[in-house]
Amino acid sequence: SVLTDLSVGYRRRGELQDAHDTALSALSLLRDAGVGDGIAESFALNALGVAKITLGKYAEAEPLMQESVQVASQAAPGSAAHATSVYNLAGLYNFLGRFSEAIPLVQQAIDIWLEIDPNAPRIGDMFDGMGILQLELGQYDAAEDSLQKGLEARRGSFGNDHDLVGLSLQNLGELSYTRGNPAEARARLAESIAISQRAEGDVEWRHLADQYELLAISSAQVDRFEDAYDAVTKAKALRAEFTPDDHPDAVLAEHAEAMVMLEDGRFDEAIARLQRVLAYRQNGTSDAGLDLHEALVRAYVLAGQYPLADDLCRSVAEEFDLQALAHHRFVGSLVERCADLRQRL
Repeated sequence: SVLTDLSVGYRRRGELQDAHDTALSALSLLRDAGVGDGIAESFALNALGVAKITLGKYAEAEPLMQESVQVASQAAPGSAAHATSVYNLAGLYNFLGRFSEAIPLVQQAIDIWLEIDPNAPRIGDMFDGMGILQLELGQYDAAEDSLQKGLEARRGSFGNDHDLVGLSLQNLGELSYTRGNPAEARARLAESIAISQRAEGDVEWRHLADQYELLAISSAQVDRFEDAYDAVTKAKALRAEFTPDDHPDAVLAEHAEAMVMLEDGRFDEAIARLQRVLAYRQNGTSDAGLDLHEALVRAYVLAGQYPLADDLCRSVAEEFDLQALAHHRFVGSLVERCADLRQRL
């Protein structure tokens, strides 16, 4: 419906509450009127679910997006609407750290699109999404392959100067950073930012903020601190402009700043920021804050605050089922840091 499309436009411009309220109105009108073939209802459910994700309301988003899949699979099995609803549910599970649940959904969406049109623009989204999940699971070679397929598909569909091409390069940059290659990460991220800045059409501000944050961290790792702090400043400006103060993502740039400060030897300042970010981002996800816990343990150790580091390690062991979360890419380094700390103490 027109209202559903309007909601998507609001979301892309960062007008998150308007996006939510418009999607809710679209769904209510469809149901009150009792019209449509099911596909319109599926899209409206999906738009409302995505709007709730952007507002950090993950628990409210899940039943809406599950219903979207159910409606689409009944109204038009094997259709683009079916694939889209399945893929977006996978995206929610990615946010929630439920990667093993997300991967088969992404594969289902890829299979549907390959049947519909192997050259469809959405194929690039699907491969990129698969690569992100594989990255989270530590499957780095598979992630590189999927992300490269996503990049090639998006370039084939949109040309080089498109926001989604920049997003693919951003994800490849994050993969390079995670694999311990900050120079390669920095090059990929610089290219992604350049593409996003000259991209045709609307640019998702979140993509650009993420790119600046990753660029900041990778720049710090190669001692390019002026570039790193400049990137943090730009990311902070974007977050401040578009993110509601009570949204869990509001302090992501501060997280990046803390990681830069760790590399710069400003341990006490980094610790203060990481503590604030960790407290702010407790949002009920199954892996909430594991990356932050790992960074904060590292910061305490670097600052010589071993008792605080030990207390945090014990708290993490009590709060999280680390064995069940062994697939998470930060768990291995967190467990290793805590084990080294116990030997030191």
